[in-house]
Amino acid sequence: MLTTNFMNHTINICLIPAPEFYNTCVRLNSLDSGKYNNNSRAYIPHVTLGMKTLNDQQIQKLSIDLKSLNFQKQRTNTLGYYAREVAPWDIWTWIWIEKTDSLQESQKSVLEQSEKYETQKRTPDTYAIDEFYEEEEISFFPESEYLARESLHITLGKLDIQNEYNTLEIPAKVTFDTLVIGKIWNYGSVREILFEINLT
Repeated sequence: MLTTNFMNHTINICLIPAPEFYNTCVRLNSLDSGKYNNNSRAYIPHVTLGMKTLNDQQIQKLSIDLKSLNFQKQRTNTLGYYAREVAPWDIWTWIWIEKTDSLQESQKSVLEQSEKYETQKRTPDTYAIDEFYEEEEISFFPESEYLARESLHITLGKLDIQNEYNTLEIPAKVTFDTLVIGKIWNYGSVREILFEINLT
């Protein structure tokens, strides 16, 4: 009997901000010279809709599902800078994003598609790993928990950049113009795009 071995990928289904805000996040992230950026693959700012591990075939089917959705550009407010100590990574920093009704509905439609696919086992081989693998990886949750969260965020890194943040012009609003299935590196960060849809 012929069998096919599919490669597993740990993925982040996410929204990518339009260029102005994207570039702002890249500038802020570049201030972090620690482990969060210890990778030759570039940081990709994003808002997570859901995370899980799927195989090649599942991702291909999911990408077809996502193409079938009438997904529109999303415009919302930024709610400020956040920094908090969280063991074992010491600190997380991000920009809060308002989760509008439209974003909630869009996230629901995306996660209804991803929920159809059984999650696979996470291992170091499923990550976009270059330099090292973080043994204490972040937890993943069922789609229902991601959907129930009241707000969204764009992670900047693991260094508190409060002073630098205050001196930069942060847009009050952000537009998300791309839906992505991204491959995860350490800390849930997206370092490789497996599939994307340009939103209209």
